[in-house]
Amino acid sequence: MRSDSRLLVALVMFSLLILAVPLSKNMNVTAVSEIHVFPGQSIQEAINNAVDGDTIIVQNGMHVEEQYPVLVNKSVTLMGQNVVETVINGNGSNKGILLVKADNVRISGLTIQNTTENFAVSGISLASVRFVEVADCILASCGSGLGLTNSSENKITRNSIVNNKSFGVYLHSNSSLNTISGNNVTGNPTGITIADTSCQHNVIYHNNFVANTNHQSGFGVSTSWDGGYPCGGNYWVDHVNEDFLHGVGQNLTGSDGVADASYLDLDMYPLAEPVYVFYLYKWNQRDYYALISSNSTVYDFQFDPNAGKFVAFKAVGSVGTVGCCRAVLPKDILWVESAESWVATLNGTVPSTTPFILESPQDTYFFLVYDHGTQTIRISGTGAVPEYSLLAFILLLAFSGAALVFASKEREMLDLVGLVKS
Repeated sequence: MRSDSRLLVALVMFSLLILAVPLSKNMNVTAVSEIHVFPGQSIQEAINNAVDGDTIIVQNGMHVEEQYPVLVNKSVTLMGQNVVETVINGNGSNKGILLVKADNVRISGLTIQNTTENFAVSGISLASVRFVEVADCILASCGSGLGLTNSSENKITRNSIVNNKSFGVYLHSNSSLNTISGNNVTGNPTGITIADTSCQHNVIYHNNFVANTNHQSGFGVSTSWDGGYPCGGNYWVDHVNEDFLHGVGQNLTGSDGVADASYLDLDMYPLAEPVYVFYLYKWNQRDYYALISSNSTVYDFQFDPNAGKFVAFKAVGSVGTVGCCRAVLPKDILWVESAESWVATLNGTVPSTTPFILESPQDTYFFLVYDHGTQTIRISGTGAVPEYSLLAFILLLAFSGAALVFASKEREMLDLVGLVKS
């Protein structure tokens, strides 16, 4: 009986471990291997020595390859140690800097700069690929920051695409179903161009278009320049961003952070203020981000589920002016059981003007108005990751109950055996 009880306890403990693994909302997956490239070493050689699934980490410093472009022909992650300090210098390349010719590549955390002025010479070129992600990079002083040729279903997100010589982003030749979001597109002759009608169903939203000679050119087919309502579109610095109305038709009284008029009949829901994107949390191998659109300078974003079920950030502007912000938070990370349970505070005080709150299946949208100065804005919910599911809780109770029952039975049997022996 003792051995059966010990087996039961072992099974219970094993079951608890099995339950805990898939329910963790902060999981990381270890790559097949990591290859580090230091200044003076060859990134191309590191790629040649890698296998699919490897992570190549480019260390801080200036990197100049003997020959360009660097050919990324394996499904690897190529990432910089620090985006500002990890620089791949094209050294005036007339062939581009990175050429991606494999699916499922991820490029992040790199500054990529300095090619000739030819628009076809890009900092990063995607050629006949799918499911490539280019994220959190700086693409500057190239013919085009990013070029896509016959490449579809890729993600271009959270990059600074600045001061390139022809185009910030250039799509042509059957480049379709790509998502371009959360980028700063600044100081380019043309921000984004879609060169021909073979490029279809691309989605372009939550980008800042500032100080470009032309923000966009070309239309492709069925291009979406917004994510619908209430998701919203892009921030266009030259748009008249009046915001007195809300709703799908922007015909209901009350501000929502979306400009009341469309932008050139392209973007139906342009954002009234510039976009900030902040890292929020990692859950189930996915990174989540909060999006804040504001006329304030927004910084010091905080979210720690161990500290509480809230996000907080600072918003600063000139005293005597009115500030506003539109915060978008994913429901997978922070939520409430009922909409009236949300609590927003400014410097610890509930504002006199009730925040305007909208819901979509994935996100909650908050629009707040406040007096400028320095405001600490805090948005509190009733639930936040990591939490266990109700099913897991029931199973844990069931296993615990079974263990107690078997332990009690064991004691009864031992007592009975003791009586017989006596």
